[in-house]
Amino acid sequence: MIFRTLRAGHLRYNPPSMRDNHRSLPLTNAPLQYAPNGEMGVVYLFANIAKKLQFRIEEIRAAYPDCIAYRQVGDREKMVKIEFEYRSSNFKAHRHNPKLCDCIVCWHHDWHDVPRRIEVIELKKFFGVPFKVWIQGAVKSEQHWLDDGEKHLKWVLSSRATEGEQGTATEELSSLLLR
Repeated sequence: MIFRTLRAGHLRYNPPSMRDNHRSLPLTNAPLQYAPNGEMGVVYLFANIAKKLQFRIEEIRAAYPDCIAYRQVGDREKMVKIEFEYRSSNFKAHRHNPKLCDCIVCWHHDWHDVPRRIEVIELKKFFGVPFKVWIQGAVKSEQHWLDDGEKHLKWVLSSRATEGEQGTATEELSSLLLR
């Protein structure tokens, strides 16, 4: 909070703390220099790539859903009701009605049980943000367990790893350990 209330009608400047002085990841090929920190950055980035994704935006608004757009399907256009969220799980946290939405546009997709009828567009995939690599230490004497990993091992990753990163991380880890 930058300002705080002292008494009714009086505000005092409250400078950001040291831990607030950090930046998001730098982006490549993006109209923003750094990754968005909230929903408004998601809206801005989507507006810049909507045409590339074959959306024609009719309206962006404060009411739910946040955006009414059209997407070409064959020789017609289909209306798409879009909700913007920083994290896809915010859709559930905000208690939005999934029946009134066709698509969630987010920066980070972390809602694994999203209803099947809702398309999720994760914007960080479009702007050169590297995926995370999760590394698990291993003991050389147990190499034989790694060689037969699919039969004997179950990889456990951080709860922060997303669905797409899990498959990539397992493949990367296996290739690194077996060199």
